[in-house]
Amino acid sequence: MEQANLTEKKIYLVRHCSAHGQHRDSPLTTNGLQQANQLAEFFSNLDEEIDHIISSPYLRAVDSIKPFANKAQLTIHVDERLKERILSEDPIDDWLDVLEHSFQELDFSLP
Repeated sequence: MEQANLTEKKIYLVRHCSAHGQHRDSPLTTNGLQQANQLAEFFSNLDEEIDHIISSPYLRAVDSIKPFANKAQLTIHVDERLKERILSEDPIDDWLDVLEHSFQELDFSLP
């Protein structure tokens, strides 16, 4: 019986660095820019090679990994499926209950 050639992969999930707000185009704060540079150093000092970067379409996410991508000469692949869920454009008093319900019933939506 022939054994399958399995290669082990590691996936690093990184939350964006400190940003000015939650809007799609919110930039990183001064502290967030420092965090992004620290993140670049962290990944640069790993004993393994990073070969692919995938980011949400939000500016704060792309800018968080950009220093490392530049240093490693890697392209940042933006995936629209990684965008945040918006429950409602209007304020919701019981938002935590509504959020929980949205995960329990995947077809649930607000007007």
